[in-house]
Amino acid sequence: MRRAKSKYRYRIDWLISLSEARKPPVFDVPLKPATLDEGEKLILRCHVCGSSPLKIQWMKDRKELTPSGSTRISFSDGTACLEISTVSKLNAGDYLCKATNEAGSEFCKAKVTVKDLYSKILFIYTPASTNSWSLQQTSGWKVCTWKPSCKLIDVFYVVPSY
Repeated sequence: MRRAKSKYRYRIDWLISLSEARKPPVFDVPLKPATLDEGEKLILRCHVCGSSPLKIQWMKDRKELTPSGSTRISFSDGTACLEISTVSKLNAGDYLCKATNEAGSEFCKAKVTVKDLYSKILFIYTPASTNSWSLQQTSGWKVCTWKPSCKLIDVFYVVPSY
């Protein structure tokens, strides 16, 4: 018995593609508010999870921040970090870290307060024969000591080094 040849040939290909579902960014450790004295170092950190690649942006008062001489931005192993080496009153404001990937975006934010350098200065008058002054840190207070011939106005213009 002979089979009749069919003039049609059929080919069926199966393509099965398994891929992990894309996960949008989620901040599992958000930013925390910070209060610093002028001259101190600011470090803001947060941790984000989500599918790679993640793009991180830092903003202050709705303006994007970029690395500069005193500002360092890093992102490693899910931890986003912003460092400002020496803060001034100009660095006070609302900071935001935004994470973006193909699946979406998310942000967290924190308020940074910078206290005036002289808001916690305790002035102590110490009689002595020399014309000098000194600034010291004592249990949270900056203690400024000046000698008789120094003028108070001179003390306010001196910025101590930390």
